[in-house]
Amino acid sequence: MFNLQEDGMHVDEVEISQVLDYSRYDIVDRYWREGSSVKILMKDIEDAAHCSMICPRDWEIHYPQLDKLYGDAEHTIRAVTEAIVAWCIALLGLLRDEGNWKWKNEIIRNVNRRNKKIRLVIKIYQAKSPSVAWSEEDQGFVLSIPESNKMDLSDLVGPFKKQILSAFDDYVLYQIPKMQDVKAPSELLLRPPYYLSIQANSTCITVQSSHSLSLKFLAKYLREHCRRSRKQISAIKHIFEAEGPPVIDIKLHQNPFTPKPIPKPIPKSSAESSAESSAESSAIYDTLTLKADLLPGGPVNCISPLILVRLVENELGYELDSHNPNSWYFCRREPLEETLEEPPKTV
Repeated sequence: MFNLQEDGMHVDEVEISQVLDYSRYDIVDRYWREGSSVKILMKDIEDAAHCSMICPRDWEIHYPQLDKLYGDAEHTIRAVTEAIVAWCIALLGLLRDEGNWKWKNEIIRNVNRRNKKIRLVIKIYQAKSPSVAWSEEDQGFVLSIPESNKMDLSDLVGPFKKQILSAFDDYVLYQIPKMQDVKAPSELLLRPPYYLSIQANSTCITVQSSHSLSLKFLAKYLREHCRRSRKQISAIKHIFEAEGPPVIDIKLHQNPFTPKPIPKPIPKSSAESSAESSAESSAIYDTLTLKADLLPGGPVNCISPLILVRLVENELGYELDSHNPNSWYFCRREPLEETLEEPPKTV
């Protein structure tokens, strides 16, 4: 259908002939039909950026003067579509490159702050080669097509990538946003990148994360596998042993900037813990603490953070950014689905 190699991109093959009975709209429809290269690439961009994309097609009727340069309407529309395909490949490559995660997050934030769509506008200008720039006026990218020079379509992806990367200067990229344009903390914390840190000593571990679901997963797993203390119960000259509380106190702490969860209604016969569980499942947390209880006789249980490090790296897919003897700092740049709340049985 189309080639993603930078030196081999092309639009779909459409037989070119002298057009006598087709309008410019008809010609564009043949290159922009569903399933065409440009349509597939635009859908891929939407999937990679998690937002809509639009390319207004007013260029097909506004710039008939290009027909003299390219020979006729069909050759003009094919050339412009080829340039759009190259722009799509360039942007898609940048969005899929994990090394550009910071740039990707900033550009999506910039797009969401405006019309919540990646917008590509086609214009013509006096220059030797096509170029890409960001336009505040058009609230999107502008692909400029030379008016008097035929485009060299053999190598557009590379230059377009460089121009897209530099489309935002520091002022535009890092300006303070308007308060009403920033999502609520409960929504903001669901978007990657996710950060997680572990601070540990022998009797207490504190895990902090910008991703609440990661903390819920860790708490659920640790509670399920934590050893419980034993206690003796005397009853009519007999002494019985029974399970006591967990030897480690495992608590989730709600983010103070998110709404207090409201427990779902439950039958009167249900235990009180069911209400607590319902509230916990809807809360947004930023901290998990593990504290060791006293053992009979005075000493305390020692807690090793290594099981947490293993879970964070191997099960949640975070990458270790840095560490020292008592601290670990992780980051995950790809989204995590809510299904991760079901913990693995073993590590």
